[in-house]
Amino acid sequence: MDGLIKAIRHTNLGIRWRAALALGDIGEPAIKPLIRALKEDDQDVRWLAGLALGRIGQAAIPQLIRALRMLKNKERPAPTKRHGNIPL
Repeated sequence: MDGLIKAIRHTNLGIRWRAALALGDIGEPAIKPLIRALKEDDQDVRWLAGLALGRIGQAAIPQLIRALRMLKNKERPAPTKRHGNIPL
């Protein structure tokens, strides 16, 4: 899993994308590293981490809400902005 976390920071967007999808498929074990990735400076890394967390689904929601409360709105990954009905 560490290799996939590194891969979402790769310079090749295709590699980043496939890594995010794979992390989302891994499920719950990937939640904490993906939450940490939400704090990266790179907007693409944050977006892909949000995408992967969305693929994980319900299990990621409590930790995602906690993490998003700590981020400024402009730093929130786009996939999480769509869910405006989730109380933060």
